[in-house]
Amino acid sequence: MRFLFAHARSLSGHWAGGLTAAGLFALNPNVLYLQATAMTELLLFACAIVALHYLHEWCAEGRIRDLSLASGAVLAATLTRYEGWILFAVAAAIVALTALRRHRRYSHTEGSLVVFGFVAGAGVLGWMAWNLAIFGDAMNWKSGEYADSSLWVADGEANVGSLPTAMETYGLASLHNLGIATAALGIAGLVLYAVHKRARSRWLVPYAMLVFAPFFVWALYTGERPLHVREVMGALYNVRFGLIMLIPAAVFAGYLIGKLVPLLPGRRVAAAALAGPPSSAPRSPSTAPSPSTRPSSTAPADGRPTTPPSPSGCASTTTAAPRS
Repeated sequence: MRFLFAHARSLSGHWAGGLTAAGLFALNPNVLYLQATAMTELLLFACAIVALHYLHEWCAEGRIRDLSLASGAVLAATLTRYEGWILFAVAAAIVALTALRRHRRYSHTEGSLVVFGFVAGAGVLGWMAWNLAIFGDAMNWKSGEYADSSLWVADGEANVGSLPTAMETYGLASLHNLGIATAALGIAGLVLYAVHKRARSRWLVPYAMLVFAPFFVWALYTGERPLHVREVMGALYNVRFGLIMLIPAAVFAGYLIGKLVPLLPGRRVAAAALAGPPSSAPRSPSTAPSPSTRPSSTAPADGRPTTPPSPSGCASTTTAAPRS
């Protein structure tokens, strides 16, 4: 939550944006459910959010420390789920494009890619090396006996070979996971972000997570993974694949709220009410009483001391002693 809050606040420039993004993610019922199970999706989400935060900081500020931290987060994502491999490819493309636009030299681009890829890609290479050492095939994770998609994709799957059906299925799965309100805020925030930032290299990172939508549509279309929704297949299965779209939806919704809050008409009124009534203007020196008009402190002629007024402002009732 900390990194999601920081990422959305950095994009929108307002704490309300960070709070909105963190709240939409943390309070999502499907996230609350998954965090109580032994599934690995939330670990992947955590790694992806940390990677996005530090990668955006590197794109904005150019600090090598941020690029190194982003590469470590991507490494953890690639060792968690295969979706992390897609994140690695997209992040590497952003690093290359940003470095090329910033320095206009291939040597600097190559250096940035080496710094990022040496750590971020180690998980992918390590997993292939393990498959090669154990099974004699570096691609056994894809073509092995227990990796055949026919083990879980049934014959006659509606999504296989039908791109419109695959798109509809994944769209409905994402909508069921996000909810109508979050999805609407996310789409509106995406449009506003695209209008404000467009495709400048400094602001490319928030678009990265959107690539998972076409990735999963392709997986459904080619029969690599099954996903069922009631509207298409009459049942629910693997609907959790759509939950990853909550990350970009929360970020863009936070951007939208962060930009709208400072424009609220009642914001200044509320701030003035909290500040209290205005203080009275100080008296100018010209209106201060002159020494000649100040009350005289001269003692009476008979030598008796003057009794000061009581704290309540009334004159003292003490009587003087009789004269001898």
